[in-house]
Amino acid sequence: MNDPLRRLVGAVVGGAIGYGVFRILEVLELRFLGVVGVGLALGAGFFATRRHIGWGLVFMVVAFVVSVVIEWYHHPFPREALSDYFLHFWGLSWRSKANHLAAAAAGLWFGSGRTRRPRA
Repeated sequence: MNDPLRRLVGAVVGGAIGYGVFRILEVLELRFLGVVGVGLALGAGFFATRRHIGWGLVFMVVAFVVSVVIEWYHHPFPREALSDYFLHFWGLSWRSKANHLAAAAAGLWFGSGRTRRPRA
């Protein structure tokens, strides 16, 4: 299986696990919105066969967008469209912004993958 396909499979698996962890944390009343994006990037990086910064940038953007959409869907302002939510984005609390930033940073770091060395 080639590297991009392995990354996409890993992203799907990691995103599903991340969403499960998010739901568990929500039941425990802990709010870490970026856990889905982090799971997505961890899965993609774990399944990768080589390190590539381009993929890290892609998963940085994807992790950020996923964390914003998760917050919009689960913790919305009074029911508004997603496009209106982005107008209020800068009015969010510093904790929400930190969650989104952490998701983006994890997406960059873990989504880049790693270089696997052959075993001796």
